[in-house]
Amino acid sequence: MHHANTKSSKPVFIDAFRNYGIPLQIHTDNGAPFEHINSLGRLSKLGVWFIELGIKPVYSDPSHPEQNGRHERMHRELKAEATKPPGYSLQPQQRKLNAFVKEYNELRPHEALDMKTPASVHRRSDRTYPETIES
Repeated sequence: MHHANTKSSKPVFIDAFRNYGIPLQIHTDNGAPFEHINSLGRLSKLGVWFIELGIKPVYSDPSHPEQNGRHERMHRELKAEATKPPGYSLQPQQRKLNAFVKEYNELRPHEALDMKTPASVHRRSDRTYPETIES
């Protein structure tokens, strides 16, 4: 994404929620667009929208990336495999990212999953995305 803000992020989440269902919670770091340090409860507009959808936003404590260790590990591997060297434009870079996602989720077994792939153990949420939010 070009910008880490609600306007850019929300359509991506809508697509994911339509495809995979609504999760019970989303664990994020303390960066944009997930939290707003000066707002009540650190909630950003995106966090408020999550709550309206019935999703509990869960935040790592500031300066404690170890609280989201699986995510941090995935990012370390992503950077090592898909950004060095970076693609020479957005399309080649996207192809590198897509190849990483396929390998990470569908081909490579994970020790934490008893040597299964994430795709083999993932199940779609039973909670479907509501096209309108009841108030």
